[in-house]
Amino acid sequence: MNGGGNIFGSKQKRVSNTSLIKMPNINNLIQMMEFDLNDICISVGSACSSGKTNTSHVLLACGVTEEDAQKYVRISTSIYNTKNEMLKFLEVWNNLSKR
Repeated sequence: MNGGGNIFGSKQKRVSNTSLIKMPNINNLIQMMEFDLNDICISVGSACSSGKTNTSHVLLACGVTEEDAQKYVRISTSIYNTKNEMLKFLEVWNNLSKR
């Protein structure tokens, strides 16, 4: 993944199909709109706070600053996702990160 992305907890044991990814310098609400315009569903919060746009209390509790916490998005995949869908996600990510 280009664009200086950071996967939160990448070195920890975690659920393999869900990732919290930070795109430096781009607010997560802007990311969510861009992915939505490209027919890709992502979230800016945890699954238990669906529909809310508040800063993740979990990230804040883990010591992430509020400014950085507002740059993370949550993506989830399943066995039904295709290679082309993943490539499209990466293409949108790379294009957005270059802005």
